Amino acid sequence: MYTKVQTEQEKVIFNGIWEECWNEKGFGLEYFQGTDQFIFWKDGQAVGCVEIKKYSLKNEAFPFSGCEQLKGKFDTVMEVDKLSILKEFRGKGMLEDIMYFLSEYMKEKELTYFTALLEPRLYLTLKRSLLVEQVGEKLHYKGDDVVPSIINVHKAIQKLEEKKWYKELKEGKLIELMKV
Repeated sequence: MYTKVQTEQEKVIFNGIWEECWNEKGFGLEYFQGTDQFIFWKDGQAVGCVEIKKYSLKNEAFPFSGCEQLKGKFDTVMEVDKLSILKEFRGKGMLEDIMYFLSEYMKEKELTYFTALLEPRLYLTLKRSLLVEQVGEKLHYKGDDVVPSIINVHKAIQKLEEKKWYKELKEGKLIELMKV
């Protein structure tokens, strides 16, 4: 299940999750206003989070604006940031829940692409389940290496719909995931 961050208490929980994960990786911390932030829960405990924000040419850490695939589409491009799962919950299905949520978010907002600077291991994990495309060389950013990546929303959803875990979420866990 997930909740959209709306209160100060939820903001504290959200920040606590990603700050713990980013400190673990040695990333520098950065805060933004005007973003959609979500907390993911398991058995009443906050275990993961993600931030989604409008793509901004001003805040580019990598020149995604130079990507041919994105030209003329920036009004339907969002950036995924702070995708974090607490260490003790990794490998227990939370990434799949978050990916399912992101696919539903993409459909609802009629997006064409997501951009992201992904930690190399996360990039490799997502590459197996999504059509994540590396669009530049690894670079050092905020304390660690990252892989500049884009996700074609329509192709990613098509690929997700082939996955067994995605079908299971869609058929059975949707109600559980969407509970507040």
